[in-house]
Amino acid sequence: MVMEVIFMDEKSIRKLKFVLLSFIAICVVLSAGCTGSGESAPKQSEEQAQVTAVQGSTGTGTAATGEIIHNSILKQYLPTATGNWESGEAIGLQVDDGIYKWSWASKTYEQKLGGEAIVDVIIQDTAGESVGYMTSWDTYMAIDTPDMSMKKVTVQGFPGWIVTDKTDNVITQFVNVNDRFMVYTSVSDGKEDYLTVFNTQTDLKGLSNLS
Repeated sequence: MVMEVIFMDEKSIRKLKFVLLSFIAICVVLSAGCTGSGESAPKQSEEQAQVTAVQGSTGTGTAATGEIIHNSILKQYLPTATGNWESGEAIGLQVDDGIYKWSWASKTYEQKLGGEAIVDVIIQDTAGESVGYMTSWDTYMAIDTPDMSMKKVTVQGFPGWIVTDKTDNVITQFVNVNDRFMVYTSVSDGKEDYLTVFNTQTDLKGLSNLS
């Protein structure tokens, strides 16, 4: 496997933790629904969670035939910081394991005026394959429980889902652009309205033209 990784600081590591927790939360809810039991699935250890995330990112589709957009280009489509938000440097990743190729770029945003909210945005190019966040796209369903909810949305004409973890106050949006690019936006300790701010700063139509 060939991987190109840019050094990840503490904020970036925290962001990836949010990614893992969101993915695990979805799997737990779907597992409970499939068994028909009211009991939730056993909580995974941190080590098990990492294994689950790695398995989910390898995908089960056919080998990618298209060229993967380099993360340096994807970074250009990340939202720009607004007057109320500040961000660090974007980070990126390229993966080629000989069968699958995919890439992503991401950036973390924090409130300037002392708010506790943190927003993470990731743009992933899957080349139309079932890798990364695209592996769970077909499993989303409209659901609302005391612990979490999922609802279907449309962002700039593209389909999406908002997954809310009510226990940890994490709101995650997934937007599917041309069944190729997945745009992930996670709001921690904030409000769903913050998604709108970052949606308007993201050029999804321009991203779709890269297909």
